[in-house]
Amino acid sequence: MRLNSVAIIQNKIIKGGRLAVLVQIIKILNEMDIIPDIYSLSMTLNSDDISKHYGEQIRFNYIPVKFNIKVPNRWSILYFNKRISLMNLDYDLVINNSNGSRFLPMDLPFMHFIHYPQKDRVLYEKSSIHFPDDTRLKLLTREGFYDAFVRRFYKYENMNREKEIIIANSEFTKLAILRRFDVKDVKINIIYPPIKVPNRKPDIKHKDFKSVVSTGRFSAMKRQIEQIEIGSKLLDYTFNIIGFKEEGSKYFEQCQNLIDKKNIKNVKLYPNISHEKKIDLLNLSGLFIHSTRNEPFGITSAEAIANGCIPIVHNSGGQKEIVTFDSLRYDSNENCIELMENLLRKDLAYFEDLFDVLFHNISKFNEETFRNDMQTVLEKVKLRSI
Repeated sequence: MRLNSVAIIQNKIIKGGRLAVLVQIIKILNEMDIIPDIYSLSMTLNSDDISKHYGEQIRFNYIPVKFNIKVPNRWSILYFNKRISLMNLDYDLVINNSNGSRFLPMDLPFMHFIHYPQKDRVLYEKSSIHFPDDTRLKLLTREGFYDAFVRRFYKYENMNREKEIIIANSEFTKLAILRRFDVKDVKINIIYPPIKVPNRKPDIKHKDFKSVVSTGRFSAMKRQIEQIEIGSKLLDYTFNIIGFKEEGSKYFEQCQNLIDKKNIKNVKLYPNISHEKKIDLLNLSGLFIHSTRNEPFGITSAEAIANGCIPIVHNSGGQKEIVTFDSLRYDSNENCIELMENLLRKDLAYFEDLFDVLFHNISKFNEETFRNDMQTVLEKVKLRSI
C-alpha cells in the first residue's frame, strides 16, 4: 500500500513543542509527495510564519474546524474530537497531535503522537502536573473546576482501536500513558522530538558563561517570572529570556512589570523574535535555563545544547532524559541560585567536560533519528493495511 492521503488533527495550533514536531512530520510527508490536510479549531501561524520561526518550508492544506460555541481550553480537545467524529473523514492515515483520543472514531487508521496524555492532566490529583507544590484542593482552582466536568469522559478513554499506533515523546510520557491506559508496554513507540544537531560539536571556548538564555512560550507553566527572580539575585549573570508572546498576554505583562518595578538591569525579555535572532542569542550565551516542572520532554534544552549551551533545568520530567548530570538540575529557586553561584568558580575545562557528555547524549534527538523512526512507524501503517 502507498500512503496517498494523510490528515493531521490538532485542537489548537500555536508556536511550541507540538508544532515543532508537526513541522518535521509534514516535512517528511512532503518528501513522500504528500500534502497533508490539517484540521484544527485555530491556527495562529501560516507557512510563512513557520518558515520564519522554525527555518523550514513546508506544504499543507489548512481546514478550520468550526462550531458555534466557545468552550474553556481544558475542554477543547473533547469538543474538537467530537466535531472530527462527525466529519466522516476518509484518509489512509490520520495523525492525532492533540494528546487525547476520546470521541474519535474507532474505525479510522490513527497514529497518536502523545506529547503528554490529557487524561493524566485531567485525573491528576493536584491542580496541575506543572505545579506539583500547589497545596490547594484541585476543585478550588479554575482548572480543577473545568476538569470536574470532563473527568467522567476521560475516565473511560482508552486507546484500543484496531488500527492504532501510539507514539510517546519521552520515557516520562510513556510512563504516564501506561499509568492511565490499559495498553501493553510494547505497543508504545518512543520517538523523541527532533532538533538540528550539527555534525561537529560546537566550540564553546568563545562562550560567555555569565550569560544565561531561555526560550519558550511566555506562560505561567514555563515560569519566566521564576527566572527573573533568580536573575535578580545573580547580578554577575545576564539573563536573556526569549519567548513567544500571544496577543494581549497578561503573563508577559507581569514579567515586564516585575522587571520594571524592581529595576532589574541584568534581565531582558525578547518576545516574538525571529528564528535567526534566537540562534544568535543562543550562540552568544554559555548557559541555558529551563524552569518548567514535569516537562514531558523539553525540546528547547536539547536545542540549547546543539547550539553550544550548558543547560540548567528543573529536576523533573523528561528534562532528566536530556540533562544527565545531577549537578545541572535543581529542585528550588534557592537550589538554582546556589548551583549557578558554584558555576562562577568553574573554569573552561570543567564546562568542556560537561559539554562533551551532553552533546553526545543529544545525538538520539537529531532529525535523522526522528526521520528513521517515523519512517519505521509509517511502514507499520502500510503493512497493517495489506
